[in-house]
Amino acid sequence: MALNSTTFPEMGGDELRQTSLLSEECLSLLVFPFFFWVFSFVFMAFEQAGVLQQYRLRTAAEEEKLNKVSPRDCATNVLGNQALEFVVGLVSMRLLGPSPLSEMWEASPRWVVLVALRCVAVAGLDVDRFAGKWSLSVHGFEETLAVYASNYVVPAAQLLVAFFVADTWQYFAHRFSHTNKFFYKHVHSWHHRLYAPYTFGAQYIHPAEALLLDSIGNTLSFV
Repeated sequence: MALNSTTFPEMGGDELRQTSLLSEECLSLLVFPFFFWVFSFVFMAFEQAGVLQQYRLRTAAEEEKLNKVSPRDCATNVLGNQALEFVVGLVSMRLLGPSPLSEMWEASPRWVVLVALRCVAVAGLDVDRFAGKWSLSVHGFEETLAVYASNYVVPAAQLLVAFFVADTWQYFAHRFSHTNKFFYKHVHSWHHRLYAPYTFGAQYIHPAEALLLDSIGNTLSFV
């Protein structure tokens, strides 16, 4: 089980960088707004078609009466916040460079393979026979594990860690926005102008809150 001879593929999007018109950083920042508006338009289409109306908490008439912001102003605010977050995110990535934990993540596939081989041994299975089921040598088995670790296991772990960091930040930042009277009155109250939120109203917030909740939280999850 000597891993020194095992070839570990480099993590990253080299092929993506070579074939894409946009940088990897730009693409990563555009994923969220792209799907945000895709799903918003899907539910807008449902609303126009009268689909799932029985599940609405507010009627269209109540939406028009209660909301203090028009759909146009709401959409303008959301687009502005997303543009702001894109710029802040791009600048942060360029200034911060690679994640401070990048060396740890780069080395993690080796540990995944080591743990997998240990599990095989603890289970009482012979590595040679286990690898032979896939017509692989032990070395080939290790390389196959390395490929799966680099392409699937480690990226999945990175995604889960990023979700945890971002959601934890969002929770405490949102809690602060309700417990701090000054911040609620002058900043977070913007969000509560929507009593019956539009399909795209989730991101209708003050620009300062967009920086606090989304930009800082996403930057921390990137690190």
